[in-house]
Amino acid sequence: MDGTSGRTWVIDPVDGTYNFLHGSTYWCSAIALKDSSGVVLGGIFQPEEDKLWLGGTARPATLNGERLTTFGGAGVPDAGRSDTPLSELGAATYIHPTWLADPMCAMPWHAAATSAAALRMFGSGSCDLSRVADGELGCWFQHSCPEWDWLPGKAIVLAAGGAADVVRVNGLDWFVAGGTTAVRQLRAALESGSVA
Repeated sequence: MDGTSGRTWVIDPVDGTYNFLHGSTYWCSAIALKDSSGVVLGGIFQPEEDKLWLGGTARPATLNGERLTTFGGAGVPDAGRSDTPLSELGAATYIHPTWLADPMCAMPWHAAATSAAALRMFGSGSCDLSRVADGELGCWFQHSCPEWDWLPGKAIVLAAGGAADVVRVNGLDWFVAGGTTAVRQLRAALESGSVA
């Protein structure tokens, strides 16, 4: 039966399935609440690390109940991450090896990847996004994300004062998150990989 609230829950019971199946602790459960205005609340729980990130439009970003001030945020002075350039940040990303054979995907990915100070590929978008929100990772980009891999972390990054964007390049949607400057520079780098 459809609800009448206009809200929808988006749930990912196990994000990082490969990691989960192979004994890595880098997996999580993620949930988001969205309405007609977009995502309003996100929660990510990494059980093997006992870490819970929460945040949304009416709730500050937290990690295990402690407020996150990575990018400043409402009523919190900028913690210095919003304006850090991409060239000084570690970028989390993921690309399946088969996509690297397709120039329509590989060219934008390569342009963004080589613009960062370092790359990290751990295999869980929600775990990555939660760590962008808490400052452990600098920024994040990935193509073709389903809502359950994107919305929970997006809500938390935004609640931490960060930025998020979606850019379409060569027919693929690229999802990016981080500080304002990093997101702007990731967008430009991805667009530079466009095949006219």
